[in-house]
Amino acid sequence: MNTKKLFLSVNLFFLFVDIIFAYPEIHKIQSKETPLIELGKKHMLILTGDNEKLYGVIYFAVMNQSSQFLSLKFPVLLPKGVTEFEPRDGVEKKDFLLGDNGFLFVEKLFKPGVNLIGIDFKIPYLPRDRKPLELSLPFDLEELSIATPSGSGLSFEAKDFINGLPLMLSDGEYSGILAKNLQKDSSLVFRVKGFPESHFFAEFLGIVILILSLFGLFFRFYLVGYR
Repeated sequence: MNTKKLFLSVNLFFLFVDIIFAYPEIHKIQSKETPLIELGKKHMLILTGDNEKLYGVIYFAVMNQSSQFLSLKFPVLLPKGVTEFEPRDGVEKKDFLLGDNGFLFVEKLFKPGVNLIGIDFKIPYLPRDRKPLELSLPFDLEELSIATPSGSGLSFEAKDFINGLPLMLSDGEYSGILAKNLQKDSSLVFRVKGFPESHFFAEFLGIVILILSLFGLFFRFYLVGYR
């Protein structure tokens, strides 16, 4: 995964949003009810994998429309089954909290403007574990995209998703699916396809041949000794 190029693309996208915040005359005047700080409504998952694990990163933004640092606490949208997670961009380990409902939370002071957040995660995904992945939405989303580098060999399949990518990944180096206007508390299920074939059968066959060979040698020497 070309992380430097990806990070630049995502930053450029959210920079455009930042410009809109900086010049309120180019969009509708916000009502008094609009919060000064809020979680972005577009989230992006990027996945790769091998015969043992799925490796992912989720990107999203926190919008602080004030002129000072403000605190915000929110759950992180991660697939069920995540066993490891690490901060990538915009957060540190000390900003992580674990909730009673199983969600990972982030709580920190955010600077004015658009704050890009990236969090790495891993999911055990041995051949015997390869069930569909599930996402439970703790908030409304305008858009959720699930992407993979074009050379990974992976693909995704999910009901209510369409083939497509967010603008910052539309350079041909990624493929994926996306869905729009998702409601809080809804559950999304998607399949990951295209993993290398498991070597289990070849390994099992090798063990069987070895056992048969050992039995053959045992009976051969047993019969020779008996004679």
